[in-house]
Amino acid sequence: MMRADRRRMQLATRSRCGVRVGAHLSRPWNPRMQARDLKLMAVAVGAACIQFLGIPGPASAQETTIVGKARIIDGDTLDIGRQRVRIHGIDAPETHQTCDQAGQVVPCGHEAAEALERKVGRSQVTCTGTERDQYDRLIAVCEVAGVDVGSWLVEQGRAVAFVRFSSDYIEAEKRARARKIGIWATTFVMPWDYRQAQWEANQKVAQGTPSTGTKGCLIKGNISAKGEKIYHLPGQAFYAKTDIEPQKGERWFCTEAEAKTAGWRPSQR
Repeated sequence: MMRADRRRMQLATRSRCGVRVGAHLSRPWNPRMQARDLKLMAVAVGAACIQFLGIPGPASAQETTIVGKARIIDGDTLDIGRQRVRIHGIDAPETHQTCDQAGQVVPCGHEAAEALERKVGRSQVTCTGTERDQYDRLIAVCEVAGVDVGSWLVEQGRAVAFVRFSSDYIEAEKRARARKIGIWATTFVMPWDYRQAQWEANQKVAQGTPSTGTKGCLIKGNISAKGEKIYHLPGQAFYAKTDIEPQKGERWFCTEAEAKTAGWRPSQR
């Protein structure tokens, strides 16, 4: 393209982006210009406009940054002002989720939220993201005093890397596993499996199928054909296949400690 042509295109681009089209062209507009040439110019002008003004293309998401003091919702969610933020790349145990440590019930969901509360405190939190989930939460990387909060939670064993959506914190999780800290010192169900089990239980309730006796009680106390009392945790191999029949003495438990006290043993798979 000749220098003069480039100049005309730049001026035409400016016109299309806010200045009257054709006002600065060095030659008059040709009304007989063919349709193909018009289409080509429209495409060229549009592309040049994006480049000239630095406008992101239609596939680009707008980056949002929120700064302020945070209110903790759970182990991976917080509010800054009126905006709810889901921390990018991690998944923490749900609020009422428990873990088992040598037969002792550990409130790992509450512990995750408390760890986030301690880390954030009254500090200014900066969260930056480009996406929102189905609940209109901003999916964002959050920092406190330059520290990536998501990475810190995973390193401390208070959350796992949410590998379905991101590989950013896989190495941090490996280090926490190796140190056997936080949830890695316990037996636990992955948060996404726990949520799936809750969803299935709620579906059964909606369909009128016997399900949980108490809201949030997801442990299935089954009695085998041999009369063994075995309980199954969400995410275990036989959890989804196990139906609870109260008329046979089977029941739901809220915690592993409750199941063990009642005489049930944990499933081996």
